Parts: sequence; C-alpha cells; structure tokens
Amino acid sequence: GLIKWSEDKPLTWEDFKGRPNKAISALAETESRITISLQQISQNQVDVVIQSYFSTKGSWVKKETDELLKHEQLHADISELFARKMRQEMLLNTYPSVDKLVKEVQSIYNEQVKDMGKYQRLYDKETNHSIIKNEQERWNENVAKGIKTLELYSAAEFMLTTKK
Repeated sequence: GLIKWSEDKPLTWEDFKGRPNKAISALAETESRITISLQQISQNQVDVVIQSYFSTKGSWVKKETDELLKHEQLHADISELFARKMRQEMLLNTYPSVDKLVKEVQSIYNEQVKDMGKYQRLYDKETNHSIIKNEQERWNENVAKGIKTLELYSAAEFMLTTKK
C-alpha cells in the first residue's frame, strides 16, 4: 500500500511491510515516490495533483532502532521536499497553451524525480545510512528547513492556468 506523506503522521516500523533484501548490507530500505496527475478542466486551466508517498510493500527493515527509523523517515521527507520543489517550479512558470503546459509540467516532473534520486543516494552516502551521527543531524536540519521554506507549496492539488 501507499501512505501519503504527512507532517503529523511520522512513519513507524509497522509501516515497513516488504521482504528484506538479504543481498545487501543495509538494515532497512524506504521506497518513496511522487505521483503526478493532470486534468484539464477548461480551455486554459489544468488541475494538477502532485503527491509524495511511502510504499509499505517496497519498504523493509532487518533491525529496528530509533536512529534508523529517523533515517528512513528522512528518505520519505526528501520525497516531500522534491514534491514541493516541483509544485513551486510549476506554479512559478508561465504557459502559452495547454499543450505546452502539459509538456513543460512533465519535463519538470521528470527532472525533479531524477534530482531526487541523486539526492537520496547522496544522503545515504554522506550519513552512511545513519551511522555518521553529525552528518545525519545536518541532513535532518537541511531537509526540515527545506520543507518549511517551501510551506507555500504544501498542497498536493493546485491549478495551473495558461496565458490566453
């Protein structure tokens, strides 16, 4: 199943329902994703929904510790951070037509998903999957700050309008 990202509902180990990957040394894995849907509602308006999710089936744990849960939570938070970056970029852009809007929005989405993947890998590398405590703290602060800074873009659903 998929759990929508929520500031009020942090992850618990019960949310990690996937089968652990024995082939890798990691003690837990978080699969989070961002979905997008577009619906044209008038000649020049498109309703957009961008939602970040945590996947219960794709996420697993071998050894439950508080530190590790916080580390995994931040992977989900990073997805939300990038969902907000997407929404911001889309809302600050201007679109001459619905066709251009759809192409541009898809392009922004693809680009941000790619950047998010790089950012997630960098996070694991710099924190060594939560082992390097001061790096973990730094990441916790930076991601929290990023999410807060983009609070204007926290609504999953928003409207984009083309210039007539």
